[in-house]
Amino acid sequence: MQQGFFDSFDNTKIYYYEWDDVKDPKGVVQIIHGMAEHAGRYEDFAKFLNQNGLIVFADDHRAHGNTAGVDNLGKYDGFDLFEDTLQDEIFISQKLKNKYKLPLYVLGHSYGSFITQAYIQRCQLYDKVIICGSALMKNRLDVKLGKFIAKTTMKHKGKDAPAKLIEKINFGGYDKKVKSGSWLNTDEDQVKKYYADKFCGKPFSAKFYVDFFSSFDRIYKKSYVLQISKDKPIFLIAGDKDPVGSMGKSVIKLFKFYKKLDLDVRIKLYKGARHEILNEKIKETVYNDVLEFINAK
Repeated sequence: MQQGFFDSFDNTKIYYYEWDDVKDPKGVVQIIHGMAEHAGRYEDFAKFLNQNGLIVFADDHRAHGNTAGVDNLGKYDGFDLFEDTLQDEIFISQKLKNKYKLPLYVLGHSYGSFITQAYIQRCQLYDKVIICGSALMKNRLDVKLGKFIAKTTMKHKGKDAPAKLIEKINFGGYDKKVKSGSWLNTDEDQVKKYYADKFCGKPFSAKFYVDFFSSFDRIYKKSYVLQISKDKPIFLIAGDKDPVGSMGKSVIKLFKFYKKLDLDVRIKLYKGARHEILNEKIKETVYNDVLEFINAK
């Protein structure tokens, strides 16, 4: 395994992990991690993929992990954080295709799943894509409210001000939707690991949310969605008790949205599982389903 920094499309230094201890690799998996976490959390999944002939590459996004550093988590000085992170992922895909000349499979989780929804509109370098812990965010009132609150916070308190009200509404609301424990996971040990991690669960800035919520104005525009390849398979996976996907309902809406575009899309909802299905008690089932999707001809 290699790790360190690389210079991205605009020469920003991005931290990466590359799990490449694979004999005769048959493909490369590019992981796009979620909000308020980092790429190092995917090591167990990466090693599973390594054992099955796949190299794995993941970066700590801007405002996240080692790319940001503990003191700058959730903060960003650039123009548009979501757009710049999307361009990082396209840049990474180009690097991986040039380096390995192998099929490329992209998996995006949570915040990374929305980057992935945009990625497949802008990039044709991938062979298959897995969208994990996602939702259809088209024309949603909660998004419009969140953007208004984020813009108001940024205007009065500055771009780096913690978006505490948004996070209270969103994450507090998610916790209320589950019967016990955390909305993240039914595995309490994994939840404890998340909150003990110095790079996880910290408040993010108003600017982060302005850029994030603004991205939905583009992602579902007809001119963008018509750019998605009809020949490249999409696999939607989520827990059926994941509040991000409205307990599966919004994941099904995304599936139907893609179906109407005549895309090659399939879906699986995991019974009783919550948001972080790659760390859930049923993670081995999820791992094998992802592998089966990748291996399918």
